[in-house]
Amino acid sequence: MKRNTAKTLLSSMKAIQVLGLLLALLLAAPVSVLAGIPPCPVCGKKVNLCSYHGKHPANEKKCPKCGKRVSVCGYGGKHPNSQPAPAPKVKEAYDVSFACNVPNATMLIDGTNYGTPSGTRYIKIGRHTVKLIAVGYEPFEETINVGANNTSFSFTLQKTHTVYTSEAEQMYRAEAEAGDAISQCNLGYCYDKGQRGLSQDHAKAAYWYQQAAVQGNETAQGNLGILYIQGMGVAQDFQKARMWLQKAAEQNNDNAQCNLGWLYENGKGVSIDYRQAAYWYGRAASNGNGVGQYNLAIIYASGRGVAKDMAMARNWMQKAAANGISAAQEWLRTH
Repeated sequence: MKRNTAKTLLSSMKAIQVLGLLLALLLAAPVSVLAGIPPCPVCGKKVNLCSYHGKHPANEKKCPKCGKRVSVCGYGGKHPNSQPAPAPKVKEAYDVSFACNVPNATMLIDGTNYGTPSGTRYIKIGRHTVKLIAVGYEPFEETINVGANNTSFSFTLQKTHTVYTSEAEQMYRAEAEAGDAISQCNLGYCYDKGQRGLSQDHAKAAYWYQQAAVQGNETAQGNLGILYIQGMGVAQDFQKARMWLQKAAEQNNDNAQCNLGWLYENGKGVSIDYRQAAYWYGRAASNGNGVGQYNLAIIYASGRGVAKDMAMARNWMQKAAANGISAAQEWLRTH
C-alpha cells in the first residue's frame, strides 16, 4: 500500500516537472522566435511586419516628393501641401481726398486733368506733381507724396496780382501759363489774328503755338507750320514747316494735309514729289477741305502725280466751288 502511494506521488511530481518545462518553453518561444526574424532590406521592418514580407516589387511606385518607395514613404506618397501661404497683396494705390478754396479750379496730376479739386481720386502710391488752375488766381503747383498716412490734401489758391486787360488773356492766360495745351493754342491764335482785345503779334503767336505743339496739339502744330512757311514771328524755315505740318497731318488735320501737299508740289523743304502732293491733297479733300479739293482738281486736270482725268477734276472742282472757293467757281465757268 505504501509502495503504491510512493509510486503515485513520484509520477505526479514528474508530470508537474514536464508541465513546468513545457510552460517555460511556451513562454520563451515568442521571444526567441521574434528575435531571430530578419529585417526587410527595403523598409527596415521585420519581415513578418513588412507589407511585402521583405520582397518589395521592383516596379513599386516612388513618392513624387521624397523619391522613396511608396511603402517606405511616411506619407504613403501623399505628402501634405507644404507650400507657404501666398504673401498678402501689397496695396498699390489709395482713395485720396482733395479740397481747395476755389472749388471750380482745374486740377492736373502729373499733367493729367483730374477735373475739380474736390472729392476722392484713386491715386498710385508715390510722389506726384499737382497743378491747380483757376481764372483770377495765381497758378499753383505742389508736390504730394501719397501713402498710407497721406491720403488727404487741401490747397489754397491766391488771387492773381496781374491785371488782364484783354478778353483773350482773361479767358486763356492763366490756363496757358499752367500748361493747358488748348488754352495755349487759343491764346496763340488770338495773337496770330489780333483777336479778343489783343494786338497782332506773330512772335507771341509762334511762342504759344510752340508750347501747345510740343504737347501734341494738332491745330497748334498746323498753325506753327504755316508761320514757318510765311516767316512770320519766326525765321522762314520750310524744313521745320514740313516737320510740324507732317505731325498735324498724321493726326488728320485737313489744313495741315493741304499745306503739306503744297510743300511737295512746290518742292519747299522737300524734293518736288507730285505723287505725295496728290496723296495729301486727296486726304485733305476727303476731309472736306475746300482748298485741298481745288488743288486736287488741278492735279487731275494736269495729270501730275496721277493719271489725267478731267471727270475727276470736274468732280473735285464742283466740291471746292460748293465750299466757296472762288477760283473753283471761275474754273467751272471756263471749262
